[in-house]
Amino acid sequence: MPDKDPPIDPRSFFGIFARRAHLTFRKMSFLGVSHFVEDFQGWALGDNSRGYGTIVKDAIRDDNLLIRSSRDKQPVAEPESFSVFERAQANGDKQVATESLRRFFEQRFNNSTDSELRQHAMLNLVRMHMFNGQIAAARKLLLEAITVARTSVDNIVLQQCMALLRRTEGKTRTHKEPLNELQADIPPLEVLNDAGKLIREGQPISDVFEKIVQALGIYDLSRDFCGGPPVQHEQWSFHAIQSVAWRIAGCERLAIIEENIVLALSESGEADDTRFAMLQNRASMLSRQGKEAEAFGILLDPETWRGLNYSLNQVGFWSGEIWITMLHFASRRGQQRQINEFLKPRRPGTFNAWKDFFFLPLEKTNIPSTIEGLLYRALQTRKVNQAVMSVDHILKALWQAEYQGRFRLYRLAMILLADVGLEFGMTAWSRKLVEEVMPQIICGDDLELRSFACYVLARCIIACSGKTPTGLREAIPYLHIAAGDYCGLAIQPAVQDVLYVLAVVHNSLGEDIARDEAAAQHIAAGVEHDRLEAIAVNEHWDDILNLTSEICTALALRR
Repeated sequence: MPDKDPPIDPRSFFGIFARRAHLTFRKMSFLGVSHFVEDFQGWALGDNSRGYGTIVKDAIRDDNLLIRSSRDKQPVAEPESFSVFERAQANGDKQVATESLRRFFEQRFNNSTDSELRQHAMLNLVRMHMFNGQIAAARKLLLEAITVARTSVDNIVLQQCMALLRRTEGKTRTHKEPLNELQADIPPLEVLNDAGKLIREGQPISDVFEKIVQALGIYDLSRDFCGGPPVQHEQWSFHAIQSVAWRIAGCERLAIIEENIVLALSESGEADDTRFAMLQNRASMLSRQGKEAEAFGILLDPETWRGLNYSLNQVGFWSGEIWITMLHFASRRGQQRQINEFLKPRRPGTFNAWKDFFFLPLEKTNIPSTIEGLLYRALQTRKVNQAVMSVDHILKALWQAEYQGRFRLYRLAMILLADVGLEFGMTAWSRKLVEEVMPQIICGDDLELRSFACYVLARCIIACSGKTPTGLREAIPYLHIAAGDYCGLAIQPAVQDVLYVLAVVHNSLGEDIARDEAAAQHIAAGVEHDRLEAIAVNEHWDDILNLTSEICTALALRR
């Protein structure tokens, strides 16, 4: 009979593992075998810690072995100190993190007198300083790490250090944030970070997508070069930045699809900055749509905050996002008392300054010259009845938004320009402006923008109709949409404005019952506005902030 193939290939990974296990067992003494049997029995009974203790290797004697090879006489590197470093870094303990990192790289990694890993130690130390915001210390160490990496001919670490050095340079009054050159061994996520730089610099959105494609190409090339499977959690960063880019371009549905990819395939409860950013964006989108319970539900979900990392300042951003969500709802509802007495004293220490338009004074020098800043200036001038001055800001914002491809802001600027034109009697022109962008707004991806656009379009239709019944009836559906959206967002003064125009339209048509109903709703909206304005603290908000403080304390004390 022909010989059968062995059930296990001796050259397979399992075959090599089984041979090593057999040889190690043959080398063990009676005491070592006894310890092995005890550990195995304990592990079989459910104690998963048995058999995983650190083996101290002694060059003189080892009671567990009868036959000792050279590998059994000399200690080798252990990962425990690096895990201590990662935990200390996550908790913000800089002293323990630095000491643990030093102990890890002082271990014996090979037979050489020089481990040739000094550049890796310095790179990890630089990252820790950058996470903690110590840019000067990180830059000083980076210059030394670059020299060590060049001496060691480690091009991979060298490219990572060079990319981090460009990050530390940042933006100045005369220079923009430097971009990375495409070359061998450059980290693909550093090229992807250049897309974020282009967004911050206000460059065209087409350049952002071009940089994303370049980063994807480098990611594929680096995966093929390494010859191993890609790091799974890194690929979700490409979907995350695409979500941000699509939202800026005004394609909300595509942005939500990219967000769903990241949230569905990434691991929850970990210190994953990509997933955390997507959860923040999702909560911000829900708050813009007036969904308070859903927005706080995402932010307070244990899967959101369980793995937050102090070294990445994720805890500060998380508490800041909860605070700004409260500010968003309170400012929409006109709860100025609650803002001054409850929210302002509880403002977190770390905060995204670019969102803080609510606290900016009216002085011109304090407002950035971005598209958002120009529109903010236009809104402030409208509040003081200076429509002529607002036109210049709106036109500048329109030009920049169209050039950069930021059509979400472009639509808002178009509606504001039509509203100003309506005040100047340019009714037909204003109606044409609104009707051009209305198909992109009417789907309701942004309720506040849709309600404002419907209100402006209804007034344009009324002004163009010459008070004819056909024109007045054409404006009624848009007024109902605007009233419903403003009511859902709890912007009661805007609800009153829309209902007042609706009552006037019904009165002009001789519809007394509909007019009285709109007038009654107008009065009810005023009463609701007064009630909301008198509330000292919204329901559960005090409990939410107390819970936030307890969670931050628990995250700082974890081990």
